Amino acid sequence: MSGRPPPTILLASNLIWFTTFGSPWRSPLSAALAFVLNHAYNYSLSDVCTYGTLPSWPVPMDTIAALLGLRPFVRSCKGSINALGINHYFRSFTTCFYSTKMQMTTSNALVISIPISVLGFVGFRAAADDRFEQSDMGWDLTPSSLGRVVRVASQRYPSLPIHITESGCAAEDTMRTRYLVGCLGVLQQAVAEGADVRSYTYWSLMDNFEWAEGFGKRFGLAATDYDTLELTPRASAKVYADVIQKHRQRAR
Repeated sequence: MSGRPPPTILLASNLIWFTTFGSPWRSPLSAALAFVLNHAYNYSLSDVCTYGTLPSWPVPMDTIAALLGLRPFVRSCKGSINALGINHYFRSFTTCFYSTKMQMTTSNALVISIPISVLGFVGFRAAADDRFEQSDMGWDLTPSSLGRVVRVASQRYPSLPIHITESGCAAEDTMRTRYLVGCLGVLQQAVAEGADVRSYTYWSLMDNFEWAEGFGKRFGLAATDYDTLELTPRASAKVYADVIQKHRQRAR
């Protein structure tokens, strides 16, 4: 119907910012791994839906897709979204190491070892940094990584408005409140620098079922009694509501 704005069609991508411990010059292999993961993991689907291509650097993924006969499909996806959804919870530090055995684990950290010769294995590890405050999920509580992925996304997809579709933490409520306020602060700074951020949705309104952890991890702004389904707002909910109300008043 004429006069109405087009519907928002977005891809909600779970973005993880991969980085290294200390200077990348001291651990070039780990820095290279982080660089590859940031492009291959964070940008592939969004590139396909925006530009109709896969990242060609540092891994020639678009060429590989062509060799597999997937190029027509990839090209057909160009312009299929008009906004970018970002789910972001944590950053991950990458390290490369020598290993004596083949292994793979995903418990709070991704660890993969692959054979490079008959002499041994090379290992790749992506994990949190124990020097920082962490949530009950074992994730670094660093709002700065949310600001980083928003800035990078804004530069890579300048024509797309950004919606933060998931952001939150399972933690004691004082910690949750600090993290929430920090995330809103870095978004305000990103907007001031030119990022077109349209919305922020905290995960979650209530405590929820996590596929791997069950009901044990508490993400909710409202505490949930799973026997009665009664919801009790936490202090973080009041802080969030106050921020929303203040922004509404400024927008009038």
